[in-house]
Amino acid sequence: MSPAQDGLGDKPLQEVTYTILFGSEWPAVIATPPLGGILVEDVTMAAVLLTLALEELAHIVVMAPQPRPPTQNLLSSKIFKYIQSALQAFRDEHEGEWIQFSNTSVTLSDHWTA
Repeated sequence: MSPAQDGLGDKPLQEVTYTILFGSEWPAVIATPPLGGILVEDVTMAAVLLTLALEELAHIVVMAPQPRPPTQNLLSSKIFKYIQSALQAFRDEHEGEWIQFSNTSVTLSDHWTA
């Protein structure tokens, strides 16, 4: 299935995007995304952080912990550029789905429910 068929992002990507946008607090005012959707860079950061978390988890589970490169180096690496390029292409080709993802990520009505 393609992202265009299922929509962009799952709950973890939406949650991390929300946290990048607003931190651990509610937005100061009722939040709505910009007309064209949220910035590709913000979603890229969320996707890269999720990728790094999954890689770290796999690294811990599979092998003994070893020193890892600083996160900042990874964020400016090929991973970041690749994900950003893919997300930009998705946004350009599927504007409606991008806006839907933006709306869901910004509003997250159940963000604070336990």
